[in-house]
Amino acid sequence: PSKYPAAVQLMTAFVANHGKSKEQTVVQAIDALGRMNADMGKLPEAEAAYLQIKELDEQRASRLATVIFTAYLTHAENLDKELDAAVSAQKDKASTDKLKAELTQVRTRLCNLGVDYMRASQKPGLGILVNTMGALEKLDDWKKVDEVAKRALELYGAETEAKTKQVID
Repeated sequence: PSKYPAAVQLMTAFVANHGKSKEQTVVQAIDALGRMNADMGKLPEAEAAYLQIKELDEQRASRLATVIFTAYLTHAENLDKELDAAVSAQKDKASTDKLKAELTQVRTRLCNLGVDYMRASQKPGLGILVNTMGALEKLDDWKKVDEVAKRALELYGAETEAKTKQVID
């Protein structure tokens, strides 16, 4: 990870120089950029790589979306814990409001990525669908909760495997 910034700089230059090409090396470089940025917590940059790779390689884009989604989910969970701690410690309103706004922004980006992934993937992962629904619920976006729930039921409703069936039920 300490070498990521230099690697990101080199990969960014490579993509800038060869980005018009649809060669596999360019796709791999964009994927690596997205993964490194996600690891470093630079989620908007990781998302930009996802949007770029989405046009070039659907399968690789799907895998990258999963990595970025997981990073957003972890970030949202950490912010939620931080907000709970701030409220428990009776921090000033400005501090808690700032955390609430950041958490809402992260959840919104998480949901947008989850819905985009769901729409672009033939069979999106159930975990992403469930976590997207949970975040949408916390944002009170019931219309999208319904959309994601219907897609989850459509794809996984007939599953007989115990874990999947439990999640769907």
